[in-house]
Amino acid sequence: MKQTIFIIAILILCIGCSQSKNNAELKTLLLEQLKNSYSEQNWFVPAKTAINNISAQQANWKDSTQNHSIAELVSHITFWSEINLKAFKGQDMSGLKVNNETTFKKYTEGEWKNLVAKLDSV
Repeated sequence: MKQTIFIIAILILCIGCSQSKNNAELKTLLLEQLKNSYSEQNWFVPAKTAINNISAQQANWKDSTQNHSIAELVSHITFWSEINLKAFKGQDMSGLKVNNETTFKKYTEGEWKNLVAKLDSV
């Protein structure tokens, strides 16, 4: 999962630098990174495969340390991916209220399924 977060961070950096790059090249790069981190097996298990068929109970599990649960990480990645996608598309974000802490919560089975579907759509 750390690799996925690393890839997402690189994507954010690329999006931040997008004004100085050719849009076609950037789109190609972003699509390649999306495939490599989300849907296609390369040097690590992609996020889509990693969370496939995980129940909310499994996703909410946490060890005795301060580590985040799978559900919290998926929620966090989904939240920031959606924000970055809106920014990339040039959508008005002036009224957007960002509260990072809302991404770290426990999910019911239905909420977890909706979150996984949302990650897939973003």
